[in-house]
This record gives sequence, structure tokens and C-alpha cells, in this order.
Amino acid sequence: MTPSRTPTGHLAAAPRASIGPRHRLRRAVVAAAVSLLAVAAGCSGDDAAGGPDPTTGEDGGGSVTTGAVDAGEVVPARLVIFTAGTDADPDGPGPGLITDAVGVRAFRGRFLADDGEGAEILDDLADDLEDGDGPGDTVYVGGMVSVGCAGPEDAELRVIDGDLRFVPVGFDAGTGEECDRTVTSVALAAVAVGDLPGDVTIGGEPADAPVGPGRIVVFERLERRLRRTAEELRDADATVDFLEDHDVEVDPPGDVAPDVRRFGYVIDGCGADTAEIVTGDGEITAVATGPSAGSCDGSERYLVVADVAVSASGGLEPEV
Repeated sequence: MTPSRTPTGHLAAAPRASIGPRHRLRRAVVAAAVSLLAVAAGCSGDDAAGGPDPTTGEDGGGSVTTGAVDAGEVVPARLVIFTAGTDADPDGPGPGLITDAVGVRAFRGRFLADDGEGAEILDDLADDLEDGDGPGDTVYVGGMVSVGCAGPEDAELRVIDGDLRFVPVGFDAGTGEECDRTVTSVALAAVAVGDLPGDVTIGGEPADAPVGPGRIVVFERLERRLRRTAEELRDADATVDFLEDHDVEVDPPGDVAPDVRRFGYVIDGCGADTAEIVTGDGEITAVATGPSAGSCDGSERYLVVADVAVSASGGLEPEV
């Protein structure tokens, strides 16, 4: 699973496989996913040959130590992208298993907010899945591969003690030297449904964890087709007003933390049981989703309240 390299030596996204017939994923598929394995190579602040572009890393020093993981069993997978990126919501849940265009777009907004080759590949993949041209019997796992002074040459998916993880391959494990910049490498891999083990966890989380940033704190199907809307809820009182205005009787989620922005939405959907937060083009949206989404006739309305870290939502405007 070695990606191609650009003339500058930076990791580029691997080419996509051919597109096959559409496949509707069953609920059981959500029993597998990817965990995040934060690893790093000790090095100087200079760009290491073959690593992701260090300019995408954070400024300032940082001490990082790692070793490549050889334990566990390799899961057959094809890298769709393997590039420099960042997790805009490192303290948030997920990412869980990606099964549709909504998940791909949520992953793209969270891990590859800036445009580039990897982002373009994900946009194309999301369009293919949305048009019904996705690869049959295939799901996607994605997340961070490493954090350090330089990126690895490759990545593998391994099952280690019941966790499905990305593991870095082909870089020198350092001894914790200071880095002028840190580099985060991220990957998205295509996996055949039949190659996924059952009952795995995702770094201790369930495989149906959110893919995009933030947490859905209220999700309710509305009895009436109220007007679609999106707004920021700046405090607990605004949240209560939003719920009451839409005749939703649930326990309100409480105060808004200082490092969080809260958003309220009324959105369309069908047969959904949750929502994903999708960011891009200066906007932050909620999209109804779930294993049974789209499995009914007509359209329904859902009320969504989401708490999203400022690191993932700063400067974005809520839209539907």
C-alpha cells in the first residue's frame, strides 16, 4: 500500500480503484472500524525524505517518541489517500466506519480541511458514492497514522488486541528529540466487508462512532414539517428556547463549554437515527444519517443539536 510521491518527495494520495456496482450496507457492517494510533519519529525539524509536508504541522517545539507496531494481524486494505493532514477535533469521538458519501465528506472536513490532491480524491469519492457508483462490498476506514517530526513511508491496517488500527510502516523510531514542527499523517483505506473482523473496537470506542467533528447531543424526529433552519445556540437558555420553539421535549444538554460552539438544525432525512457534522466552504452543516437512512418513502424532518469544538468550527457559519 505504498502511495505515489510528488517531485518534492512528499506523500501523495494513492490512486483510487475502479468503481463497481452500488451496494447497500447492512447494519451488521458497522461492527468494524478504525482507531487512531498517534505515533511519531524523533528527528530534527528538517523535512525527512518521503514524509508529509512539514509545513502542515504545528509551529513550535514538541517532544515525540514512537516505535512501529509489528503486533497483531494485517487487514487487507487499499490506501485511497495517505497524506499530511490534521484532526480538527482530536478530543472528539471517532472516526467510525465510513459507509457512504456523508461519511466521506465528514472525514474530509475534519482531517483535510485545506484543498489539495487528497481532498480532491475524497471529493470525487463522495460524488461517486452519492451517484450510486461506489465500489460494491467495500467500506472505508480513516484516521491519523502518525504525529511526529516526519511521516512514515507507508501505513497498514492491523487488528491488535481487538482494535483495528492504522500502523506506520518504514520510518526510524527516534528517542524523543525536540521537533521544530510536528507532522500529522492521515489515511483513508478501502476494505472489503468480508475482510473486516467482527466485534472490533475503535481505540476503545464503538465502530458506529461519528466520523466528523463534534457530538450530537440532541437528535429527534419532528412530528411536523417545520421550516429547515440552522443557527448558533450561544448558551443553555438559547438551547432551551430552540427546543421549545420546535416542540421537542427532551432534557436540554446544559451549558455550552468555553471551547465549544453549539449549533441547532432542522434538517431533511428519511429513516435516520443520527446525524453527521460536515464542514467545508466556510460552512458547518448537519446531515441525517444512520444504517437505515434512506429506507423510507418521502421525507422527514429532524431536529439536531450538536456541540463542536472551536478548533473544528471556528469561523464557520451554520447552514442547511
